[in-house]
Amino acid sequence: ILDKDKEEDKKIYKEIYYQSLTILSKLHVSEKHESDVAHYTKKTTAEILLSCEKTENNEYPLLRLSSISTANDPKEGESLFDYLFSENISTEDTNERKYQAFISCFTFNHDSLNQFRLYGKEKNEEATGLSLVFKKDFFGDGKALFEPFLLVQSEQSSAQEVSQQAKLSLYRCMYIDPETSKLISLGHREEYTFYRDKSIEKEVENEVETYKKNYQEKLKAIGTSLENLRKTIQEKERPLYQKVIVELLINIRYVAKHVAFKEEQECRVLKVVDLEVDPSVGTSMFVEYRGARVCRSVKKIYFGPHASDFDDFSKRLSDKVDTEHIKCQQSTLPFRKTIREG
Repeated sequence: ILDKDKEEDKKIYKEIYYQSLTILSKLHVSEKHESDVAHYTKKTTAEILLSCEKTENNEYPLLRLSSISTANDPKEGESLFDYLFSENISTEDTNERKYQAFISCFTFNHDSLNQFRLYGKEKNEEATGLSLVFKKDFFGDGKALFEPFLLVQSEQSSAQEVSQQAKLSLYRCMYIDPETSKLISLGHREEYTFYRDKSIEKEVENEVETYKKNYQEKLKAIGTSLENLRKTIQEKERPLYQKVIVELLINIRYVAKHVAFKEEQECRVLKVVDLEVDPSVGTSMFVEYRGARVCRSVKKIYFGPHASDFDDFSKRLSDKVDTEHIKCQQSTLPFRKTIREG
């Protein structure tokens, strides 16, 4: 892509890529009190995922990463560019169609009315889904900062290395306001959840203050890194090649969201597929996450305020999986069910 007479730009491109990896490393979820995260889904989907019985393909049920094209945010993948570039860019002029991104979403807030209203709805009824709380070992360790790309396994890779590479690391989303060019917030745990945590009951005040302090430091550090990245892109005497920059930023593009969605406090696992390597994925709506089995990684289930058949679901689940390590609890969050006319 680069002209031979633009060798001096290569150093700038290298710096842009390095800065993007620095931001990604700061977004990696590794805080002490963020080890467990929740995924909101339908009861029917959860029952399948939690089964330890193999499917017809002789595989255990796997979590699916959905195509970014199905997300509820129409600005997915664009908010970062709106922030970084002095003028809007057309994705039609970039290598947009070279990649296909797949995500699965999680949150630090396990029993959230906002999430129950949005996700896991049975028959389109709000607050009828489930919240599956995953243990930390479901995800990767964040050491491979280039994870979103397809990884090529070598013949020398050990079984342990292959297993770790199959796991995707968890990254918190950053919420950007393109109109004011500011980083507003990051995905984080709500303060009230600490007071519900019996394991830190005696030290809760100190834990809350420490967490808030660490969050503010992280927000400031990532905000500074984003600003430095923008300066690197914009302060060149001649414009840098946008197609190159879009590719260099592929690692952080889909963890940047519009500020309008900040209440979701989201974190994500992400897989970006190079369609030149695997063109068959181009029309897929999902890929399967093969890093770990769901039935061995879920530690708790919250039933939405209006999720029915609590007892029956628990019994069916116990027939399919060892539920001694999974605690089930009905949410007591206040929610008035809407009565539909007709």
